[in-house]
Amino acid sequence: MVIMKTTTTYTKKILTILTVTAAVLSTATSGAETLIPNETGTHNGDYDYAPDTVSMPLNPSSTDIVVRAMGASGQEHINLLIGGAVVADWTLNNGFQEYTYSGKAAGDIQVQYDNDTYGRDVVLDWVYVNGETRQAEDMEYNTSTYGNGQCGGGSYSENMDCNGSIGFGNTDDCFSGNCSANGGNGGNNGQCNGYVGITFDDGPTSNTGTLINLLKQNNLKPVTWFVWGRRVSDNLSMVSRMQEVGEAQNHSYTHPHMTNYSYQQIIDELSRTSQIIQNAGAPAPTLYRPPYGEVNSTIRQAAQNLGMRLITWDVDSQDWNNASTSAIVDAANRLQNGQVILMHDGYRNTNNAIAQIARNLKAKGLCPGRIDPYSGKAVAP
Repeated sequence: MVIMKTTTTYTKKILTILTVTAAVLSTATSGAETLIPNETGTHNGDYDYAPDTVSMPLNPSSTDIVVRAMGASGQEHINLLIGGAVVADWTLNNGFQEYTYSGKAAGDIQVQYDNDTYGRDVVLDWVYVNGETRQAEDMEYNTSTYGNGQCGGGSYSENMDCNGSIGFGNTDDCFSGNCSANGGNGGNNGQCNGYVGITFDDGPTSNTGTLINLLKQNNLKPVTWFVWGRRVSDNLSMVSRMQEVGEAQNHSYTHPHMTNYSYQQIIDELSRTSQIIQNAGAPAPTLYRPPYGEVNSTIRQAAQNLGMRLITWDVDSQDWNNASTSAIVDAANRLQNGQVILMHDGYRNTNNAIAQIARNLKAKGLCPGRIDPYSGKAVAP
């Protein structure tokens, strides 16, 4: 179907749906799809893609990257960027079609829409990479969806209403935990059926060296350290040791309650921490975990403006609340593929739980992974 769209307005307009000829309908490559009006009706071309069936790419090679998309008018242009460089580009049909890149580029994946004007919009269904299909509506990084009264104000959407991009993680990410079985193009899953995020807050402490040794001994790595900036400044050399088993990420400078902070106060806390982490020889943080898990829109916006995704957790070990070793082990045993657990650097019971956590995860076919800054999920390292 083709949707005729009204002019941009902040009130809902009626979308006229016209049935087109069978020749036009035949441009769709698989399944039957319907375009339905978006209930917000705040941008010209607002509509939602409602698939009748879930389609998959047909016989892609192990290194193909396939993009499934359509344009409202059939004149929309998109680019496939990998590692920041355009590796392929296509002008879309007004029916869903799969567009294939067969090169060997690796790195961060984005699909960019670059010729928006009146009457044009893109619906981006999914990207197939590394043996798995990644749905656009599952991706947080999105600068092309109209929301909250502005372009780039939405996320978790397949609608590209404005010039901008949707990020799909890295070429070697494995969100599903089952990439190698599908052929993959860069994942290295070994015996892993999925990945979980093992995280430790509040370091470095006097316990950090002991914890690092336990993680190495039990092969429970990589992990993600959410560090206090002030503590890093007092122990810069420990960050290099932390990197032996994982990544150092941002947990604020002084660990304050920040929900009543001004935007500038939050920026100061976060930017000081990122700078001291880099001074210690680590890469610039891409993740921010707020102290106490306290979040509001100002905190979220500050983190985003500093290039970091705000991340909390799926499972709380309660080690900070005097949980026993067995309770911490039980909490970790609830982890499912892609999920993240909160633990802390500095508790004896947490140290004592490491060996059993490692054994249990191995028995379930789960491996420690890194936290992807685009999806917020644990993925292959």
